[in-house]
Amino acid sequence: MKKFNKKMINVVTTAALVASVVAPIAVSAATDARVSEVVVVASDAKNVAISTLTFKEDTDYASDLVAGKTFTLTFPQGAKIKNTVNNLVNLGGTNLNGLNGGKVEIVGDYTVNVTLPNDTSITDAVQTINITPIVTIDGLTGNSVDVVVDSFGSGVKAGTYTLAQVVKGATTSVVLNTKTIGEAGGELGSIRLTENSNGSLKKGKVTFKLPKGITWNEDTAVKLSAGLASIDGDTDEYTVTGFGTSSLVINFLNDPSTSQRGIIQVTPNVDVDTDDAKYGDITVSLTGTDVTDQDLKVGSYSDFAVVVKADGDAKALTSGLLDTDDLDKHKLQTLVIKENVPGSFVTNRKAKIEFPSAVKVAGVKIEATNASDFPIGTYLYDADEKKFVNADGDAITNLSIDKNTVEFTPKNEAEKKAELKFTFYVSVKADYTGEIEANVTGRAGFDGKVVLGNATAPITVTAESKEVKVGVKEQAIGNVVITEAKKDILKKDEVVTVTLKDGIKWSKKPTVTVTEGDLEIEKDSVKTDGSKLSFTVKAEGTKPSEITISNGFVDLDRTVAEGPILAEVAGDFIQNGEGKDSDQVVFDKNTIAKFEIAKVVTPAPGEARATAQFVIDSTSYKVNGAEKTLDVAPFIQDGRTFLPVRFVAEALGVSESNIIWNANTKTVTLIKGDRIAQIQLGSSNLVVNGVSVPMDTVAFVKEGRTVLPLRYAAQALGADVQWDEATRTVTISR
Repeated sequence: MKKFNKKMINVVTTAALVASVVAPIAVSAATDARVSEVVVVASDAKNVAISTLTFKEDTDYASDLVAGKTFTLTFPQGAKIKNTVNNLVNLGGTNLNGLNGGKVEIVGDYTVNVTLPNDTSITDAVQTINITPIVTIDGLTGNSVDVVVDSFGSGVKAGTYTLAQVVKGATTSVVLNTKTIGEAGGELGSIRLTENSNGSLKKGKVTFKLPKGITWNEDTAVKLSAGLASIDGDTDEYTVTGFGTSSLVINFLNDPSTSQRGIIQVTPNVDVDTDDAKYGDITVSLTGTDVTDQDLKVGSYSDFAVVVKADGDAKALTSGLLDTDDLDKHKLQTLVIKENVPGSFVTNRKAKIEFPSAVKVAGVKIEATNASDFPIGTYLYDADEKKFVNADGDAITNLSIDKNTVEFTPKNEAEKKAELKFTFYVSVKADYTGEIEANVTGRAGFDGKVVLGNATAPITVTAESKEVKVGVKEQAIGNVVITEAKKDILKKDEVVTVTLKDGIKWSKKPTVTVTEGDLEIEKDSVKTDGSKLSFTVKAEGTKPSEITISNGFVDLDRTVAEGPILAEVAGDFIQNGEGKDSDQVVFDKNTIAKFEIAKVVTPAPGEARATAQFVIDSTSYKVNGAEKTLDVAPFIQDGRTFLPVRFVAEALGVSESNIIWNANTKTVTLIKGDRIAQIQLGSSNLVVNGVSVPMDTVAFVKEGRTVLPLRYAAQALGADVQWDEATRTVTISR
């Protein structure tokens, strides 16, 4: 077998932040226009100064502002002007109103008329006009204060200018991160409270309340920044109280005097009363004077110190394949083992990850955070060296892999949460389908079962099961259809075989054709040899293909028992069936599908027909009309009828000497003709002539008697089972 190719896929994720600026809609004018930093105001702000709008003449055109001309500013409905005429507009730093004929008029709530001075001060020097509105937000429909300037030939640059962004409430609070704590308590996610406008916070209290059973520790950090940075708690401008209780209170003793919006950041450190605290989310309720009330999730309190989970949905894999050039075909979903609480891993204790026996580990990618002495990287099985190595050829350490089992000893770093991630590349036995579950066990402080993949068969087989008779040659059977699960399952030069079981032989060569898709079969390759039919793929298809085997005829000798005749499909396309079960990566199984190809309806010589009838919950039963008695009545459990093993055997025509009980393996063996059926107590698999048949129930012991699922046992030994709902009677014919 080839070595696994050391292929890695790097995915780079890029995030982009897009900032938008409201640009003025301008007409021709000589002045430049700009808005100072756009302020944020609350949706109910009163008498608050917003951004300054500035118009400035270009130095090359000092006379572009036209003396005596008037321009207008129109504010949006809901943003009422609250200036006096003397503090709204200035020219070169001087109040424009009354300056050599200059005039400022506030018309109603939303309009301002500005008339430029009527003298040489406009034309003799470069001039700057500054407009700083004070507004009250009352019923504004949008989320910004957009002022429209109309020039009217004054030289002022016309356009629409955004002077403020409007947000709801006096403050906005967010959680910067979330953290999980255990019984020892600890740090939770930081809360950042921001004023929506300068001066939103007034004299009064801001309260941060924790749920019952969780209290504030003195290691909690409270920081005031931006506009609140200059406020000094040591001079009694504000106090912080409530340590040891569920409510932390910041009390501003006066209105904070600030030049810009302020920020309060609280990083909680908490203690836990295990009698009162409840597991789950930890939410801080934020209330206070001039504060917008909010409930903020800052973390969670957990009794699960370690989480064992999959990092997404289970991956789909195809059984029986082994592509040594493409690891992604064998990749399971990532297994995550993560501490919720730092120090939860029990250091120097072993942990084990075990997959079903039909799965073998061919490689693993390991990632680790805050876990010391732990291997990191991708390690693939080297068949020549018989060990797992990375791209540099270095062998894996501190972790062992044996077929389907991985063992390791985790170590964590103090005061930090450790996390381990395993991405396994696996080989799946050809005849296994279903969930691929990782069973995590050990004494390292964690355990759990996680489904990381789902295995599906590379091909499906359907057949029309026709009735045949013993001792008759060249009996026609129904069509057999083999369908690829996806393209490229069957490849060029690969041989596919269909083998009949139970001593049945092909009478002659059937017809093998491709009935869907564009796969090609070598015409001269179709051959039969006793019970085996084989053919060779000439070219693989570009889409899933369907192969139909028709005109099939079989020979039956006189020893074949009544019941279904099974066949199985195998072939070169099952790459992981080339070794032994003891190998690290490959299996010895190259059979991919078993199916019923025909059904024998006449008994072999020496077998007498008989009919047995059982009534549910009754100890009386009949065999060929003769009434008999059971020691444990038939009963229904999980939708299946159960009988004591001796009476099952009698009904199926098995002699008492052919009922064998193995106490060591707790297995019942029933022998009828050349058929051997075995059922192990507690197992959901019935083994018929060495072939495992899944059941939806199990055999078990009741009232000291081993009871078997009647229908499965009957079908395995060639009997027919009928159910009469009205009389609750089971009839077995053989």
